Amino acid sequence: MLKHCLLFLFIISILFLNAQENYKIEIKIKGIEDSTLYLASYFGDKTLMVDTASRKGKNSYVFEKQKQLPGGIYIVVGQAKNSIFEFLIADGQDLKFDSETDNLIEKMKVKGSNENALFYDYLSHSNFLFLQLKKFQQRLKSLAPSSDSVLIYKKRIEALNEENIDFKESIIEAYPDAFISHFFLAMKSPEYPSALKTSD
Repeated sequence: MLKHCLLFLFIISILFLNAQENYKIEIKIKGIEDSTLYLASYFGDKTLMVDTASRKGKNSYVFEKQKQLPGGIYIVVGQAKNSIFEFLIADGQDLKFDSETDNLIEKMKVKGSNENALFYDYLSHSNFLFLQLKKFQQRLKSLAPSSDSVLIYKKRIEALNEENIDFKESIIEAYPDAFISHFFLAMKSPEYPSALKTSD
């Protein structure tokens, strides 16, 4: 009986501590002139507004409330309703993001969240591959269908796609409990046995 009471008190104390916690998201993006930024989250196929932050000093904004945010992917939105950048709520709610509008992803510095540091490592690598992919696709469009180079560029494009998949797999293997790993796994197409056939 005493053991059950202690367990109950422990759970209540954890709930009480969680109720006292708040979130604080500090943002500093060089080049942003908006007087107000918005914090939004994905909810199914919809985007929900969560919070508003006014500019404090030069290019600085703070989202802060006396409550916890549900885990997930969040978006910082500008006054023109443009998406500025995304981040994760997964392993902490006292976060700092510092970057520039010029090459925002590559220059992003994250404090307070290993998950977001990992997320931006992935985004940076993915963006690098995307720029190469775009270049190869444009080159492919300029070639005549009979050109010997068509097959070369198709193979290069395929190799880039494979590299992106391999990079995701390396993250999943190295960080199996990370939010981003679960997200990648959820986005993967299911694999079916080769012998599986659709019944008539």
